Amino acid sequence: MIRSKREKAKDDHSEQTIYRDDLISRVEKLEKDKDNCTESLMDMKVSVASLTVKVEFLEKENDRLKIRLSK
Repeated sequence: MIRSKREKAKDDHSEQTIYRDDLISRVEKLEKDKDNCTESLMDMKVSVASLTVKVEFLEKENDRLKIRLSK
C-alpha cells in the first residue's frame, strides 16, 4: 500500500513534469512567433509610410498637371 502510494506520487510528478515541459516548449514557440510577427509588422509599417508619402506626392503632382492642362 505504501509502495503504491509512492508509485502513484511518482507518476503524478512525472505527468506534471511532462506537462510543464510541454508548456515551456509551447511558450518558447509562441514567443518566437510573436517576435517574427512583430518584425513583419514593423516592416509593413515602414512600407505603408513610404507608400503614403508617394501617394501624397503623386496626388500633388496630379493636381499640378490638371491645373496646367486646364489653362
